[in-house]
Amino acid sequence: MSKTYRILQFLSCLYSAILVLLLIVTILGYRNGIIHFQKPTHIEVLSLVIFLTSFYLGSKNINIFLICLVFNFLAMPSSVNNLMPSVLISSHVDYRQVYYPLITNVDIFLIFGIIKYTNLESISSISFKYFRIILSTCIIILSSLIFNLVTSIDLSDILIIIANSYHLRYLILILILVYYLKSRFDPRFLFYGVLISTLFLISEAIVFSKIYYSYDRLVSGTLRNNTFANTICAINAYIMLLLYRKKISIYYGFVCLIIFAAILFSSCRSALFISILTFIVFYFLTILNHFKNKLWIRVCVDIFFGIVVFMGLMYLNREERLSVKNFEIESIDFSKKRIDSIIVFSDNPFTESLSLRLNHYQTSINMIAENPFFGVGPGRWNKTKGDYGSKDKNLMDSHNDFLALASQYGLPAGVYLFYLIFILPFKLFKGKGSGHNIFINYLLIVNIVMIFAGITNAGIFKHQVYAFLLFICMINLFNKNY
Repeated sequence: MSKTYRILQFLSCLYSAILVLLLIVTILGYRNGIIHFQKPTHIEVLSLVIFLTSFYLGSKNINIFLICLVFNFLAMPSSVNNLMPSVLISSHVDYRQVYYPLITNVDIFLIFGIIKYTNLESISSISFKYFRIILSTCIIILSSLIFNLVTSIDLSDILIIIANSYHLRYLILILILVYYLKSRFDPRFLFYGVLISTLFLISEAIVFSKIYYSYDRLVSGTLRNNTFANTICAINAYIMLLLYRKKISIYYGFVCLIIFAAILFSSCRSALFISILTFIVFYFLTILNHFKNKLWIRVCVDIFFGIVVFMGLMYLNREERLSVKNFEIESIDFSKKRIDSIIVFSDNPFTESLSLRLNHYQTSINMIAENPFFGVGPGRWNKTKGDYGSKDKNLMDSHNDFLALASQYGLPAGVYLFYLIFILPFKLFKGKGSGHNIFINYLLIVNIVMIFAGITNAGIFKHQVYAFLLFICMINLFNKNY
């Protein structure tokens, strides 16, 4: 029996133990009346049909399974998880009650993929330098989970922590699945999966916004507003990179325009800023390449196009929410102790969300200061926020990826997870390559872009986004061609 087999067998047993514990506390929670079951509506039924269809299609062959896997990561309607038993994650002072599923569609589909497409008996030895980081991350996350479970004061806290243990659950499942998949699939289908999922996500957002928001803003019912905009913004950078390297047809440029329009109508400032910055980078790289090759007509076209885009940006600046004038900082005083006192924005409706983020940063810092090694427990940020200085009465989070990880898991696990998802991609990204495997490596730009989006939004605590970013890292680590 190889060392690799024993390691993967241990991780499989660990995941099984989590499921057994989940089953036990679910039964106890049900008896105590703290497990919630939502009555299905037509939306849940439609979501279930889509979910079951992904199983049927995914069973056909490994390439179609890959498309369905990405779809489950990014675009599967979140209402399908309303059919799962769930637990209340709202604070007792919050305006509304919000529930979180104890198990998700991603868990189920990953388990299906492992059963359908893996065979642990045939696994060869793992020999790459980053494997220790993955195992260390698993152990440190597990330590944080165990500590918070043991010190939990009531059953509802235990349920919340187990429900939000998806960072460890997905890490185990994706590690097992991706290792066996390796190069058994056509990398182009990974691109097709991202493309189909993105277009479906935008379509879903249009329908959802029409029903619930009357098109005031483009909001996804699956990923909500900021996470939706930031995710498709990162995917747009992936498509633009493939276009720049001439790996896909120029007609995919229309997809980039559709995505940018979706970002614009979402009114998400961070996504719009990152999109503009991404465009500027690729624009100057393109014009420089044309200049070096003395393609003067194309240079002239590039300059004209740049002028048109610049005029469009000036028009956007007239929109009050996007205007630079409404981002003025009233004062900066480093002698203050609280971050929301160090930086004070001018008082207007458009900086309210920025000031709110500073308050959330301070709340997270307070949590880290009191719980530096193990955090407050995954999923418990919103429930315990009032104990750490927050007066907000809405469902909230840290609005920052690192602070979210460190405040809920502790600094050790936070650093390891942050490195695995956001720093490691810089080392793995090649920038150049040949063949279809370039579709795999270029996906790392999604993680790289999301690190900037993570400054003001905690996308890593959206389980679908985390699963996708983790999958990108793993599939690059195990790809023999890199």
